[in-house]
Amino acid sequence: MKFLMSVLTLLIVSVGAVSVHGADVTLAWDPNAEPVDGYRLYYGTSSGFYTQSLDAGTATQATITNLDTDTTYYIVVRAYDVDGESGDSNVVSWRQDSPDTTPPSVSAAGPVQTTDPTITLTGTASDNVGVQSVTWSNDRGGSGTAQGTTSWTAANISLQEGVNIITVTATDAAGNSGTDSIQITRTIPDVVAPTVQISGPSVTTTPSVTLTGTASDNDAVASVTWTNDRGGSGTAQGTTSWTAANVSLQEGLNTISVTATDPAGNSGTGIIQITLNLPDVTAPTVSVSGPAQTQ
Repeated sequence: MKFLMSVLTLLIVSVGAVSVHGADVTLAWDPNAEPVDGYRLYYGTSSGFYTQSLDAGTATQATITNLDTDTTYYIVVRAYDVDGESGDSNVVSWRQDSPDTTPPSVSAAGPVQTTDPTITLTGTASDNVGVQSVTWSNDRGGSGTAQGTTSWTAANISLQEGVNIITVTATDAAGNSGTDSIQITRTIPDVVAPTVQISGPSVTTTPSVTLTGTASDNDAVASVTWTNDRGGSGTAQGTTSWTAANVSLQEGLNTISVTATDPAGNSGTGIIQITLNLPDVTAPTVSVSGPAQTQ
């Protein structure tokens, strides 16, 4: 039997999906020019040294199954008949790497508290193969893609008032992903002043009065104080409902300012004018003129 080895050209046709049992590879070759009884594939992990074989029969295509991943195999095909085998075809090398199942790791850095409506986060990410992208999302709304991968920056992240939980996700080419979260509290500065109302007499004859009233604020009222333009000042008892006792008055017109202050330092003021008319308690004097004696 004559073997025409020049036509025994071995080609990899397809590679099967990797399973828990290993990997598969399908090969094909040109038929021998003369009839043969069949073909055998020989393969091993060293070129020219083949430890395993597969009889393909008369077919010119065969699949080798359950090959180890992360291992390079060398494969040849030989034709055979009753008289023996041909020499080797060309050598084909094949290797299937294990699927990447390792997720990237990522870390994020940023402020814990801020009054700003937007912030910038920075961080790093790493992977056993490579990081393809870094993205972010805010549980209060909004998402985007960071600039960079192993060293990344996410600018102009919008924040809502209160707690914002921002999750940063690093993804590799195989679709594996790792996440890190950072919690940022946004506090909007309080610029609203409290309002205050005052109740008290407009005219009195007593040298001191008690004022009462209410105060309100969008957040809270921290304190209520009073001052008299004729002298004297003090702190009222209570806040949203308050009382200022023993406010001293001077005779005449007294302008009393009551100020409510919130924890942010904003203040609102109300004014009441009270006139003190002191009672006249001075007795009149009288003089008499006339003769001491008369007839």
